[in-house]
Amino acid sequence: VAAGASLAAAALLLRLRYDAPPRPPAPRGVHLMADVAEGVRTMVRNRDLALLNGLDFAQTFTRGALTVFVVVVALDLLRIGEPGVGTLTAAVGAGAVIGSLAASLLVGSRRLARWFGIGIALWGLPIALIPLFPREASALILLACVGFANALVDVGLYTLMARLAPDAVLARLFGLQESLISLTVGLGAVLASLLIDLTSVPVAMVAIG
Repeated sequence: VAAGASLAAAALLLRLRYDAPPRPPAPRGVHLMADVAEGVRTMVRNRDLALLNGLDFAQTFTRGALTVFVVVVALDLLRIGEPGVGTLTAAVGAGAVIGSLAASLLVGSRRLARWFGIGIALWGLPIALIPLFPREASALILLACVGFANALVDVGLYTLMARLAPDAVLARLFGLQESLISLTVGLGAVLASLLIDLTSVPVAMVAIG
């Protein structure tokens, strides 16, 4: 279904007409490490970009932890069995659908950074609250809030990145960002597992949330 939706989106974009801004000529050679270094320098030197991506990496770290938490919440905290893992995951997806509809209202908004910040907060807070209200209904609602927040974060992040970064380094920034996102998701999953092992599920969820 996701592949089909992506194909349909590509077909719609073929009809898009717009005036492209002037762009610098493409470099003749590819210098991978130099491009990565330039992306790092741009991200570090621009305080707004650094803050934006720092918050995003905190969110993706939490996303990695959530992949572990969903399983242990279903099996150990709520004791709703293996099917419960799918149910809790579906709650995140349902919230994302609602959030994507709400995010469409932000077109042209000058307060995207504010909504991005709200999305970051809504990513962590529900995870911290789940062990404090260990009921299936409350867990489903809180995880739906996480999905809703994800739509706000994605719209804010990618739109603000394009507004803040020079066109000449934008592709390098996005490449660097995607690499760091993969790294932080993995770190989040590993650290969540270690925290659960060293403490308990509630403590780990509150700490990371």
